[in-house]
Amino acid sequence: MDVMERKERIMKKCISLLIALAIILTLAACGGGSTTSSASQSDGVMPSSTQDDAAASVEWPDNEWTQQVPKPPFTVETAKEDDIYEGMFAISFSDATYETMKDYVDVLIENGFAENFSETEEINGEQVLRWQGGNRDTNYRVYVKSNYNGRLEIYKPSE
Repeated sequence: MDVMERKERIMKKCISLLIALAIILTLAACGGGSTTSSASQSDGVMPSSTQDDAAASVEWPDNEWTQQVPKPPFTVETAKEDDIYEGMFAISFSDATYETMKDYVDVLIENGFAENFSETEEINGEQVLRWQGGNRDTNYRVYVKSNYNGRLEIYKPSE
């Protein structure tokens, strides 16, 4: 084996090692450990003390959004400020149904929310309610959905 072949072989090994190292570093950077966001605690969302529950729930948050609507009688599964839509707070429930969400819409109306949009349809054999309303006094808007155990979205007024 001459010197050129030897240098070429060493160079191939070095390039292979550099590529492998780059792949490992990329995977390590993408994997990153999960961290708990302190923002959810500042919004008044406290995780339940029992982590073993399959559907761990959180307390009804007390913040500028939730103070605009009556507290619903449902178990809160998640509650957080939306990462995509600025000015929106989303609350998902674990036990709301079509009928109970209809009852909650009535409570919203009794508390100053006027209907902007209402739709009921059947999806996969299940009645689904979608309702949007606004409060003329505060300019907050809400969007209620009954599918997937219920969801409430609260929107701040545009600035």
